[in-house]
Amino acid sequence: MTIKRPVAAIAAIGTELTLGQSSESNSEYLGRWLGQMGYPVRIVLKLPDDAGLVTEELRHIVHSADLILITGGLGATHDDITRDALAALLEKPLLPNSSLKARIGRMAPPGADYKSFIKQAYLPKGAGFLEATAGTAPGIVAEYNDKVIYALPGVPSEMKAMLEEVAQDLTGRFGRQPGIVVKGLKIIGVSEPVVAGQIDPVIKRYPQLTVNILAKLGEIKLTVMGEEGLEVVIDQAVGELADRLGGAAYGGDQDTISSVVGRLLVERRMKIAVAESLTAGLIASQIAETAGSSHYLIGGIVAYDNAAKESLLSVSHETIANKGAVSYEVASAMAEGVRSALRTDLGLSVTGIAGPGGGSPDKPVGLVFVGLAHQKGTEVKELALKGDRRSIQRKTAAAALNVLRLFLLKESAG
Repeated sequence: MTIKRPVAAIAAIGTELTLGQSSESNSEYLGRWLGQMGYPVRIVLKLPDDAGLVTEELRHIVHSADLILITGGLGATHDDITRDALAALLEKPLLPNSSLKARIGRMAPPGADYKSFIKQAYLPKGAGFLEATAGTAPGIVAEYNDKVIYALPGVPSEMKAMLEEVAQDLTGRFGRQPGIVVKGLKIIGVSEPVVAGQIDPVIKRYPQLTVNILAKLGEIKLTVMGEEGLEVVIDQAVGELADRLGGAAYGGDQDTISSVVGRLLVERRMKIAVAESLTAGLIASQIAETAGSSHYLIGGIVAYDNAAKESLLSVSHETIANKGAVSYEVASAMAEGVRSALRTDLGLSVTGIAGPGGGSPDKPVGLVFVGLAHQKGTEVKELALKGDRRSIQRKTAAAALNVLRLFLLKESAG
């Protein structure tokens, strides 16, 4: 980035966040929003409902950021402490705002503790407020030295409703900043170290861009970032990255492996059925996430127990007894069985050991077989996956959909 930009920090307040009892999406949303506005985020914090600690941490981050966005802790309950922490940081008393007090007072629900409820009308002396168009708690705008702090509600819809006002205030303070353009490239079927080695020559050719690698269960996402005005260069870099990665690059920002597989099935006019053991319906569920999947997903069979494999998928008892439920042969028979049972063009199957128990030296936890039956025959892929039970299941689903994708690409190529 060549322009000297104001940089931002984000602080999400709530003990439930720091204890992992609740997920938190506000900072992720604000990070994207700030990037689009042209303000890179330097720091993201999660802090408990402790006014003293919040004040202390705010004192630290104001040295590293030009603007700070706080979410959460502006409500009417005892643990809503952001207002007090901000007042302590500014060394200003909390005073009632007459217009806010009149409006918020009228909104107090029957039976509410009025004294607690009306504290939402109090602001640090000299601070401004942001209109609460989607809730009761207003936001707060305060200056600290030469920095600006915005305190926003923690309820996502209430927070988002205030961002237009925040944007106007930021533009008034800092002028219009060139936005940060971000484009993504999604990859499947290769490891993060392999991707890093393959893309390194491309990254070196584009020093004006930033390329990040994010690995998650079964997939990798590259994000290519540059200043507004570099869109053509960004597109060119993404194209070169896709060329370097070949068939492992399956789509862009809006694509999922499910949506890509769906398009290929529609193009090939093929219908599919799924037989699942260790994933217990996860693959069929992911295929069905894409609108229009009823045109190609006929159904699925969860055959977790061996008896279900035999009765529902026509897997022979002898095959299971001789080879084991987790085997090349059973995966093949499951794929053929579901294709036959539901009369589809393709049958996709998975069987494996998700753990934490059930493994052996010959068949360890993470051993998975993916079967794909089609008109010309049946192919099976063996996988050795790492992780806990949930991650192995999700990696299996991603890998199975990728087996299907690669087959459809090969078919499309003739």
